[in-house]
Amino acid sequence: MAENISDRNGRALEFAIVNTLIKKIPNLALLGGTLADQQRDSVKFAALAEPQQTHFIDSAETIFTWLASKHTINSGKITLERLSDDAAKKGDVTDIRLVIAGKIVNLSVKHNHTALKHQRPTATATQGGFAKKSLEDIKYRADYKKITDAFLNSAAQLKNGAVEFSELKVIQADFIDTQLYAPMCKLVTDFLNLHVAQQPYAQQFFSFIVGMTDYHKIIVYSDKIDIHEFAAMPPAQSLKAMQVGNSYIHVRFSNGWVISMRLHTASSRIKGVSLKFDTQLLDVSTPIELSPMEI
Repeated sequence: MAENISDRNGRALEFAIVNTLIKKIPNLALLGGTLADQQRDSVKFAALAEPQQTHFIDSAETIFTWLASKHTINSGKITLERLSDDAAKKGDVTDIRLVIAGKIVNLSVKHNHTALKHQRPTATATQGGFAKKSLEDIKYRADYKKITDAFLNSAAQLKNGAVEFSELKVIQADFIDTQLYAPMCKLVTDFLNLHVAQQPYAQQFFSFIVGMTDYHKIIVYSDKIDIHEFAAMPPAQSLKAMQVGNSYIHVRFSNGWVISMRLHTASSRIKGVSLKFDTQLLDVSTPIELSPMEI
């Protein structure tokens, strides 16, 4: 349920921003499926409580003011396109793309969270640049399956017929941490250090996590908006991964970026062992524009 609410709020926020830009920018042309996306997400926006709607509208006005302070938007044709989630899977994290006076302006919009990615550990090899069904991918997935199979066998011994992870935690609080998260994080950490540590794989993994294009990451909170400029990012020549505890992996890239990957279950049900990483930015030595704007 929480994930559905998050998706609804995120799309409603994108709708509010684009709707404001449509109203305020003359000669704005909508590309691709933007109009259809706006019509779809107008329903999500209308479903919000009135205070939330007002907050999103005010936030959109603030974002427009910031955009107008950086770009000339009163003359010439400007195009706008909302990008689908499929683009993010390929490394382009842009939600809203504008072309202003021939310059591309990419906006990645988040509501109340700073996550870079929510990637599946099953695809670590391909995320690092190895082709699907390559020898590295096949070996990695086989090792992945060994861990999940061992976990399921141990779970059956702990409580035969258990359906949800919560049932296992009641019997042994650290069972999932020690029997699933820890060995899975070790598998991912070892693979990154052995196969992805150098070029071209380090850069491929960096691009997958952070994004392959220059963009502004806009995070709308209840009391402010943070805007991070991820532009002219230096390439990652190498990386070093380190497991932290049972469920965290920290990855330090040679360009100064440090990310934290927290492993968690993507479903409450044991069947299928659905896992995801919640990947956050820990540190970066290259300049980032941080512009909190009170609303």
